[in-house]
Amino acid sequence: MNEQAIYRHLRELRDHFTPPPGFTWPEINGGTLVMTMRPRPRHQLTASEVRDLIKPQLPAGMGAYEATDTDDDSLGKLRIPDVLICSRAAMDTDEPLDPAKSSSPSRSSHPRTPATTTRKNPATTPPWASPTT
Repeated sequence: MNEQAIYRHLRELRDHFTPPPGFTWPEINGGTLVMTMRPRPRHQLTASEVRDLIKPQLPAGMGAYEATDTDDDSLGKLRIPDVLICSRAAMDTDEPLDPAKSSSPSRSSHPRTPATTTRKNPATTPPWASPTT
């Protein structure tokens, strides 16, 4: 089974999965479902503040959205960035967004684990076309 087939299988599993209480919907990376604890209120506050700072700077038709699924079948990755900038039209779907049609994904850093956010996550978060992802 190649990486894309594994990814598609994981996507199907994820579509029928309900996270246990206190956990987020899983991301997909490296042929694995990756689950984390639900963000704390302070984390969500930071994401909201970033969104609110960005929003007035965006051109008409664009928005800053929180916790939106993005995936790239060819790379076998599904991510849920804290804040994502894309067109309002792109958000009118029930499917994950195509990362090529969005920009500036952002993750908030936790003060107790900044190394995870600042070193580990960017290596597996867009830009999607990067050979390092």
